[in-house]
Formats: sequence, C-alpha cells, structure tokens
Amino acid sequence: MGSSVLSSADFPNELGVRVLHIFWALDETSRGTVIKQEIEDLDESGVVFEDLDADDNGFVDIDEFVAFFNVKLADVGQEAVEKILSNMETHFELA
Repeated sequence: MGSSVLSSADFPNELGVRVLHIFWALDETSRGTVIKQEIEDLDESGVVFEDLDADDNGFVDIDEFVAFFNVKLADVGQEAVEKILSNMETHFELA
C-alpha cells in the first residue's frame, strides 16, 4: 500500500463516515480542531490525545484524526478499529 495516507473516503465500508462523525462530535466548538480537554472523558490519561496530535501542536485536526485511524487500520486491522469506533460512538451516542 505504500506510505501514502488514505482519506476517510478510502476506509472500507462505513468506517470513514464513522471516523468523521466522531471527530465532529469531539469538536465541541466547531473549530475544526479538537483540544485535549475535549477528549478527556474518553482518555483521562492523555495517551490517545498524544497519539492523535502527530505534530505536537496541542490540537488535533481532521487530517491527523483520519491519519491516526488509517495507521490503526493498517496496524491492527478493521475489526480492532471497529471496536475503537464503537467504544467512542457509545460515549457520544452516535451508534
């Protein structure tokens, strides 16, 4: 597959739509970015936020969010990504 990052449109099935829905649910102020405080309910340790914030600028934009799930998809597979998304959707009642 190479080193190129897939867009949300390249996810199998409805995963891309789910990733985008979760991002916009996290972005409580509709700025197009997510700050650490917006995901503390999901990740009190801050570890996931650090993984999402690839450029360490203190916020996660949509590109970083999609890239994170692309890497997860390649590393752990679709079933594991679906479980992560399901857990997040439960928190936001998006399922």
